[in-house]
Amino acid sequence: MDLPGHLAAFFSVFVWGGTFAASKQLLAVYSPGQLLVLRFALGYATLWGMYPRWEKPDWREEGRFFLLGLVNTLYFLAENTALMHTYSANVSILVATA
Repeated sequence: MDLPGHLAAFFSVFVWGGTFAASKQLLAVYSPGQLLVLRFALGYATLWGMYPRWEKPDWREEGRFFLLGLVNTLYFLAENTALMHTYSANVSILVATA
């Protein structure tokens, strides 16, 4: 039995499931667009803090990262918009099914 792997999977599911409830609460204060910008800024600051890069960037690599970030951003915009219209349990079931 791979206990560290199972614990990592449990942690991921726990955090992923918690984001729906947290997003639903935050949408009472912020719009989906504001929440999107806030999440992006927090994620960028966290990743840059973990691995700061001061050298000249490779623009092809940066372009790929930009496209991946854009897809992720559009996903969360759709998720936050869905949370505005229904319960977080419904949205989580739909996302898990997809």
